[in-house]
Amino acid sequence: SSGINAEYGRQFLITAHQPSYEMRYNQIESIFLAAANTEDHICQAKYHQLITTSIMMFDVLPCLFYHNNAFVKQAALEVYMRRSYIAYTITNVSQLALPDGTHMVEWKFF
Repeated sequence: SSGINAEYGRQFLITAHQPSYEMRYNQIESIFLAAANTEDHICQAKYHQLITTSIMMFDVLPCLFYHNNAFVKQAALEVYMRRSYIAYTITNVSQLALPDGTHMVEWKFF
């Protein structure tokens, strides 16, 4: 019982120290938009920062899947996938745009 309360308290403290949803959304969106206009190696460094950061973003990234900017959609999909599979070695990533405008990410890992 006290272990459950301690876990709830821990989760509350972690959540309380996070920026608001709107701040995180705007921050991630601006990083993706800036990355769209930079060189590839700088873009990869920004992605790596987002993939390894301790900031909670699994609630923000899915909303960016439907962004008006195609680059932001693709970046959100890739960062979400790489962050989800961080414990694995990802060997191949390909992004597809379907005729209806839907974006997909396909990857292989081990």
